[in-house]
Amino acid sequence: MSQKLSDILKPKNVDDILNDIGNQNSLLKRLSQLMEGYNLDDYKMLKGIVSSELCDPRWSENFIFERACKHNLFEIVEIIIKDPRLDPTIHNNRALRLAYNADSFKAIKVLIKDKRITQKLLPGQLELLEHITQKYFDNF
Repeated sequence: MSQKLSDILKPKNVDDILNDIGNQNSLLKRLSQLMEGYNLDDYKMLKGIVSSELCDPRWSENFIFERACKHNLFEIVEIIIKDPRLDPTIHNNRALRLAYNADSFKAIKVLIKDKRITQKLLPGQLELLEHITQKYFDNF
């Protein structure tokens, strides 16, 4: 049985968790573990954390954003991608590549709607984008 996020993170108040900057690395590690095998009870708190202005999507070079893309947590991707501090194209569109390699169809759909991603495509990436849209958009 997987451990609940509310059991891992004390106190249970999202803002208190995010205000404790000393816990940033621990928080990122635990969020990563939960994204790989989260349960639905944890999802609300996860959404609360990434929705908070105190949560900086640039932590550890977009770590939370990229893990959400990889694990097809498209609602989390939708929340984070709206944050103007985020550069979703960091590391040559790594978030898009992670989502593609993991067949994260819904996250891909969110990512390719963002003009920052499509405007910064490098040679060869346009073909990848075209392949993604042809292969996956029929699944929605």
